Amino acid sequence: MARHIKLRLTMRRSTTPHLSALPTELLEEITGYLDSKQLYAMALSCTRLNAVCHRSLYRTIDFVWDKEDPASALSPRRFLCAILRRPELALLVENISFRALNWSKIAHLPNRGYAEPEDRATLPNNDVCLVHTLIEDLQLPDAGRWKEEFAKGSAVVPIALILSQISNVKSLTIDAEFQWDKWRHLDDYKPHLLGILLRHTVQAPSCVNINRFPHLKEVKLSTNVEDSLTCQEWPVDPEQIWPFFYAPCLETAEVKMDTREIGIEDGDFRTYENPIQWPDHLPKATSLRTLRLLHGRFTERNLVSLLSPFTNLKNLEYSYECEGDTGREPPNRYGFNGELIKQALRPCASSLEHLRITTSKGGFGEWSGIEDLSVEWIYRPIGSLKDFPVLKTLDICLVFLLGQLPKKAQDLSDVLPSSLEELRINDDLQRHLTTENYRWQDGATAKLFRRFLAGWRETTPHLRKIDVFLGHSEETWLEDKRAAFVAMCERAGVECEIDKPTGDYEDWDTPPFTNYDSDGNQHIDFVG
Repeated sequence: MARHIKLRLTMRRSTTPHLSALPTELLEEITGYLDSKQLYAMALSCTRLNAVCHRSLYRTIDFVWDKEDPASALSPRRFLCAILRRPELALLVENISFRALNWSKIAHLPNRGYAEPEDRATLPNNDVCLVHTLIEDLQLPDAGRWKEEFAKGSAVVPIALILSQISNVKSLTIDAEFQWDKWRHLDDYKPHLLGILLRHTVQAPSCVNINRFPHLKEVKLSTNVEDSLTCQEWPVDPEQIWPFFYAPCLETAEVKMDTREIGIEDGDFRTYENPIQWPDHLPKATSLRTLRLLHGRFTERNLVSLLSPFTNLKNLEYSYECEGDTGREPPNRYGFNGELIKQALRPCASSLEHLRITTSKGGFGEWSGIEDLSVEWIYRPIGSLKDFPVLKTLDICLVFLLGQLPKKAQDLSDVLPSSLEELRINDDLQRHLTTENYRWQDGATAKLFRRFLAGWRETTPHLRKIDVFLGHSEETWLEDKRAAFVAMCERAGVECEIDKPTGDYEDWDTPPFTNYDSDGNQHIDFVG
């Protein structure tokens, strides 16, 4: 009802009794349409409105560093001190995000490849004492370093300390390049403070009063290495984001990780696979339903380690990136290993309903060391998914699923599970392969589906839609061929749609895709 009521609020004393007399639910809905200045003004009018407005003010907190509007930036230092002076305010925070737009406030430190936002807001001595006391009470390692960095104006310290206090937070977004140090191989490397805090939420003794994210349901973490530093070779320590997987109520996680290790050999940088292992106490994140590993460098072998605890996973999106020349001997020097990916998926085989595997933007070419991928690059395709009894949607490149050579590929009826309802074929790899090496052109694809559609009801009786996304092979799939393919599917009784990107290819990344939330509800989303 309140959505249809237009209120022009003035802070005259005469209006206060009327507002305060409204039911709490209606008041909270009204305050959702007000900006922070109006909420602050209302909060000063009476005790009841003060409580309602504070709930609205603190329910969602968004820290944004933006060069277009620098004055609007919320100070993490001042916010931290506010919740230390009034701890009950920290309990009101349900959604919090840390974002950097245009990287305006990011200061590139001398002789370092990472960036940090600064916050030099002046604080009274009493507030500084509160911060120092909190650092000591949390029993953080190297407390002196925390105090020193706070005095220098690093925003990472107050950001980390804020996370330690907001125990009712349900949604967390860290979408700024300030949480990882990419020079781990240097002799004077020190673990990043935000990473230390996150690990401490899991490892701290039970007597320490620190937020262990008991109500966290959704987390989104992005490094944005390529966008912020125009460099793709520095590693990110995955252990710094793993603690979120220990949150007992976590349902959705979208993360970007780099599991490669930087080394120096004969004066040149070389990347190696950095194996990862869970600590002895595995997370019990049985509530995790959706996991998106986007645009990172996460190897198949490390995917096996990562997914091992998550036996109830329903939705997985994995953006694969070629490791390039890792310095190992063939056949492990480079290549896509679908068998390892299937091994990684086995713990959640009985629950996985939606699977999407794409290639990471910028994952090949100049930085990967492979500018012209050959047939031998596909070490092993994924092959049969018949052991996944509840898989409903599959979005994948035919090369990943069946291999590089159409003549040697299995039929779709031999690899698709009987539960499948929607199949989406993308051509992600064509942007990394020459026409000669990319064999799954229109003719080979049409022939494959012609054989499959002849008996699809026996092998995939629930199939209702086939979707082909022409991101990079649009020129070979001419209009008459697209129409013929759609007609072939429809004659067989399957809905078919052929999509193509709009706009410049330089700006195009990944297509819209039907995603699913933790309850299995569909929604259209742009990923990437």
